[in-house]
Amino acid sequence: MTTTPTPLDPESLVARIMEELRANPAAQQMLMRALLTREFLGMPLRLERIEAQLDAILGRVDSLEEGQHRLEGRMDSLEEGQHRLEGRMDGLEEGQRRLEGRIDGLEEGQRRLEGRIDGLEEGQRNLQNTVGALVGDNLELKLPGRIVPLLSQKIRLRRAEIVRSPTTAMSSELADVIADAVDKGVLENWQESRIGLTDIIVRAQRRADRSPVWLAVEASGAIHRRDIERARQAADSLAAAFRQDAIAVVAGYEIASEESRQADDVGVEVLIVE
Repeated sequence: MTTTPTPLDPESLVARIMEELRANPAAQQMLMRALLTREFLGMPLRLERIEAQLDAILGRVDSLEEGQHRLEGRMDSLEEGQHRLEGRMDGLEEGQRRLEGRIDGLEEGQRRLEGRIDGLEEGQRNLQNTVGALVGDNLELKLPGRIVPLLSQKIRLRRAEIVRSPTTAMSSELADVIADAVDKGVLENWQESRIGLTDIIVRAQRRADRSPVWLAVEASGAIHRRDIERARQAADSLAAAFRQDAIAVVAGYEIASEESRQADDVGVEVLIVE
């Protein structure tokens, strides 16, 4: 009985053939011509071209890799610069916060200073008012000794006499006439009070026709609107009580242009005392 040899598996067969071919180079060429077509026989040339192309591609890849390395180096440098810039920005922000804190402190100090200045200005206004009041009081005390010749010269009066001043009580004759005018409804109570509070009241005659005339004088260091109003009210009240002419006068060291126009508009004489 003949025994059929066991065929080798493909891998073992190929390995055995390859071993034989390595031992016999001539057999390699014969096997190649037997197995390969013309196209396959031309494969070495094609492989050489492909290898050349691959070499070119590898060269380009190497160049790209080199460029990538340089780009990565530049990116690293940029990132390092960015880190330094961020550090400087952090320093600037910290400095800005400190500066804002100092500015807040300056603003707070400025507010306190403005408050102190407001207090000083308020104190100055109060002092000015006090000084103005003292000047006005001083003028009221000094003026009675000078008012008669001043008025006589300015308004052309004769036989002028003071019947009411800070140093001269209202005469009984004047008080009686005013009280009688109030009783008869000629004057109201506030007009009686206005006459009683008038700084100086003078009785005189006009030099031109010797007609009787009354003068209601309000004295103030600096003449204000209220002085003009009070003098006008007092003169009108005297004219109504005595049924005689009455002149309103304001006397002081100075008067602003606006108050001067107001006095002229309402017929109040202005007497500037040097």
